[in-house]
Amino acid sequence: MSTWRDMLTLFRKEAAHESEGSGHTLSEVVAEVNPAGAARDGEYETALLVSRRAQTDQLGDITQTLTSPAPQLAALQGQRVLAAEALRDIGRERRENQDHCFAQVLTFPGDQGNLVVGLFVVADGMGGHHDGAYASKLALSTVVQCVLTEFVAPVLRAERPAPQPVLQSAVQTANAAVYAAGHEVGSDMGTTCTAALLYGDDLIVAHVGDSRALLIGGGVKQLTTDHTAVGRLIAIGALTPDEAHDHPLRNQLYRSIGQQADVPVDVSTTTLGGATHVVLCSDGLWGLVPEALIADIVAEAPTPQIAARQLVAHANLLGGHDNISVVVVSLPARAESHV
Repeated sequence: MSTWRDMLTLFRKEAAHESEGSGHTLSEVVAEVNPAGAARDGEYETALLVSRRAQTDQLGDITQTLTSPAPQLAALQGQRVLAAEALRDIGRERRENQDHCFAQVLTFPGDQGNLVVGLFVVADGMGGHHDGAYASKLALSTVVQCVLTEFVAPVLRAERPAPQPVLQSAVQTANAAVYAAGHEVGSDMGTTCTAALLYGDDLIVAHVGDSRALLIGGGVKQLTTDHTAVGRLIAIGALTPDEAHDHPLRNQLYRSIGQQADVPVDVSTTTLGGATHVVLCSDGLWGLVPEALIADIVAEAPTPQIAARQLVAHANLLGGHDNISVVVVSLPARAESHV
């Protein structure tokens, strides 16, 4: 019995002969392959498909060449796309992960182009048994719910609410929620909270504590101020960043979420310009991995997912003394929307 390879060879010959005026027909070729008619169904189907392909080739190839590469090739070409990854890790010494982080990018098609909204949050909890983890999760979920209700929902209705007061109010609401929860159970639970809202070409940051927001591109710009005793000493010029690295008060917060009924929230707005990435992280990352190395890692990684994993790995290699949380956002080379 002829194999499918024999059949394929014969039909390739048939296709070549047809271009030279050969008079073979499909039935003649099948008979030549298996004159007894004993070919299996699968072999016959193969023969039929090859013959049809040969007939189609005679009509000419009308397939159009793609004018642009497939989206999957964008990273290989070095073309940045808007994407984000949130990743947390327990570290090498802690028994519980009290960090939480969140990342979400939303695109709203419109008549004037796409409107892009991104929400990114890092919260580093503190407190006794499980309280820190609960505080950071409560703060994060409260911020997300407030922004979805007070900002994203109106955008869906084609409204344009001011993002700064919405994000500031969301963090203040998170503070009230954590404070009430701690007061109810007699806990001193608390958390940091750094939230960033990407709105068109602007990045709005609302911040309490010592988690950080970094803008990367042509260097590193820290968008937040550490609300620690050491951070205040640096701000007044009494201490340099290098001296602060090993200072005994470097982790002592003077402002955090949930410690008081009301808390001042730092809010800033930055135009992205030529920036390539945004990074939010807890001190479990920035306390071990220098900012210059953070910038190098995210710039060289093909995706935010890979960058986030490499950042966490570096923090663990350098000790992993604390929980590690990070959000990495890659920004498109050109603005995707105009508000």
